[in-house]
Amino acid sequence: MATISETLADAILDLITGEDVEISLHNDDPGKDGANELDVSAVGYARVVVEPTDWSESIDEEDGNGDPTGRRLRRVEVKVDYGLAGSNWGTVSHFGIWRASDGRFLIGAALTTPQTVSAGNPVYFDEGMLSVPVGGL
Repeated sequence: MATISETLADAILDLITGEDVEISLHNDDPGKDGANELDVSAVGYARVVVEPTDWSESIDEEDGNGDPTGRRLRRVEVKVDYGLAGSNWGTVSHFGIWRASDGRFLIGAALTTPQTVSAGNPVYFDEGMLSVPVGGL
């Protein structure tokens, strides 16, 4: 199995978080192209913009026991707020990151706990709740 260095992992994280990005919500794994994003029938849904200054510095990811996983990560250090769901959005299980400048999909990840979103529910992630891990290839 190949691994990547901390330097390379941090450079990849710089690429992802170094400009404005949009955070999307997905009902299933977005794969390599951003598939399964909530669609237009999800009333009130829109991607949320996160700026480069909204991210933490890179840190070593740890597992549930506090042991290093061999990956590096950055956390969104602001509340990511989608407002109130205007309709049933189904079960949100993943999020995606898109370049705001051209709408190109960069990376997706699973939520720790999928959430079923019903009409009228507030949808948000407190600061530090969304993170992007890189490494361990």
